[in-house]
Amino acid sequence: MNKRYLKLLQLYLATLLACSQLAYASPLPWSNLRAAQLFIFPATATTLQIDWRAAWLADANQDRFFVLDAQGQLLDEQTLDAGNANGSHTTSLTGQGPYQVVIPGYSFRNFRLAAPQSAILLQPSKVHFSLTAEQRNSELYFQTKAGEQAILGGKYQDKGISAYRLRRLSDGKQLQLPLSQTPQRGFQFDRLTLPLSQQKEIWQLTLNGTGKASFWLDGTANLFAQSPGDLRDVSFATGQVSLTLGTHASGKTPKLGFYDFNASQLPRAMLQSLAALKPRFLGAYSFYDALNRDPFRQDDNMQTLQRMGMEDSVTLLAGTGMRGAQRGVLDTREDVKRGLTAWLNMRIRLQNGGLHYISFADEPNRIYPDYASYAQYFRKMAQYVRSYPGAYEAGVRIAAPASANFVNTPFSDGAAQRKGIDWARQLLADNPGLVDAIAWHEWDHAKDLLATRWYRYSVQQAAQLVGSHPDGSALLPLYIDQTNIGSGNSTSPYQQDTFYAGLWWTSVVINSAMDGKLSGLAWFLTVDDDNHHKGIVGFDNGQFTLRPVARAMAFINRFWKPITLPLQNSAFEVDAMAMTDNRSISILAVNKATRMQHITLPGKSLCANTSLSLTILTVEGETSGPFVCRQGQLSFTVPPQSLFALHWNNAP
Repeated sequence: MNKRYLKLLQLYLATLLACSQLAYASPLPWSNLRAAQLFIFPATATTLQIDWRAAWLADANQDRFFVLDAQGQLLDEQTLDAGNANGSHTTSLTGQGPYQVVIPGYSFRNFRLAAPQSAILLQPSKVHFSLTAEQRNSELYFQTKAGEQAILGGKYQDKGISAYRLRRLSDGKQLQLPLSQTPQRGFQFDRLTLPLSQQKEIWQLTLNGTGKASFWLDGTANLFAQSPGDLRDVSFATGQVSLTLGTHASGKTPKLGFYDFNASQLPRAMLQSLAALKPRFLGAYSFYDALNRDPFRQDDNMQTLQRMGMEDSVTLLAGTGMRGAQRGVLDTREDVKRGLTAWLNMRIRLQNGGLHYISFADEPNRIYPDYASYAQYFRKMAQYVRSYPGAYEAGVRIAAPASANFVNTPFSDGAAQRKGIDWARQLLADNPGLVDAIAWHEWDHAKDLLATRWYRYSVQQAAQLVGSHPDGSALLPLYIDQTNIGSGNSTSPYQQDTFYAGLWWTSVVINSAMDGKLSGLAWFLTVDDDNHHKGIVGFDNGQFTLRPVARAMAFINRFWKPITLPLQNSAFEVDAMAMTDNRSISILAVNKATRMQHITLPGKSLCANTSLSLTILTVEGETSGPFVCRQGQLSFTVPPQSLFALHWNNAP
């Protein structure tokens, strides 16, 4: 081979490599997605390609994404574990759509999506950021219908988009939404009301700058495209759901409840409203330094809560004299032990027949320097509690580790070494006989109704850790003693002040409870405080109000029963579980989708049962739903985003 030919070949190969690298580096039609839903309308059969790259803590945390067909059935689901920080996946799209891609976020990875010969619409999450803009002044388009009062919402994210510019294509009218860059809590954001129009309008949205982008629409369809020609209405076909009920008990349902609060601050009517929710499980804090000042300070409050119906509890030992996370970093010095002693004496005084677990820190995997530091403290405190006279007889038990998340990690440095499940496994091995229950806080970082099945997975992983009794129940009780749609003050009014919270809570309850492994589940918190606007009771301008989630809690409790029954469910968008008290049976379910669902159940005996009733709860209120029995099959239809329950008495 002569030198000239060799040089030409080398030049050709170098050019080919450069072109391939350039093609790979060029942005996909939708890239750097962190929390979004996308609707895909293929013009012909095509291939959906989804790529992902590590964004933040991907080496320690799982992500999932879902692909749904036009009927809402799960076409594809991918679980990306800690060893799959980067990768690619393809799915064949053979129908007309709309297909739906769900990327729950904040994800720990950046996602890129392409589907050739397809129109793609983005539905961004509200308040939480959805994507990162790499190019300056990126442009998107949206449309409003005649007479719609559209509102553009936006929130500044650290080093992100600073403003949004709008231009109406019909006449060139321009508007701007500057974003406040002072620190804001999760429930604070900026809004811009668009002018009304008596015709359909198309608007161009320009993202000012680069970085994280948080934007959305109220009052109109929250949908964005990369070209005006891709804009269209999204309509949903009715989903088809098949439920099949089993007959043998599969476990026990958990006790449901909420978090400790100062009963003296609430009006009597509000206390009665909370009692009507029938709480059976309490999460609580006890502050050692406050107990040292007044050992009886919790007595009246705990007695009020017990009268409400609280039976079991998980208490976190902490300190009020510390700030932020540091209030939970305790050691075995004498003043901490004195506070713990006061708590033990309180539990002995107020025996109610329940089990009262003490956990010696609040999310230790997030705030302690390392496992060894916490384990040394835990062992000494656990031995002290176990040997305290009268404590065990009063129902005092020990829960660990009360971690921040369980399978996934807290959002902190060294996350891979801070998994709650790993700390729990090590505590069990290092302290035989001292751990009576496993507890953890499951903060829903995904913030997506279709991703709540994570709760079932988390409980299953905990059950595998502790093992099972012959009847399938967990060998050690399992408690999610704090949960909400987000941690800290990251939750938004869209999630807390709307019916969304009721849909979310019902879905979380069903996914956590359906396998009969969990012993207790508590909503955090009960009453708003300065940093958390996510209580069951909202507090604003001196007024207490019940948030919408209370309606869902009351609905659930009407149909809640102690024993779980197996229930096969063909749907992805509908969660359902079956329960019995041997006298009657309930099927509790939630339609999380924005489509109607047609439900069918086989069973001649069910159709013949005159006590059978269907109850439906939507944002508009509660109704008795009609159903049809034909050829031994029960069928009915439920509206979008609704709770529903079938209930019937067993034959005598």
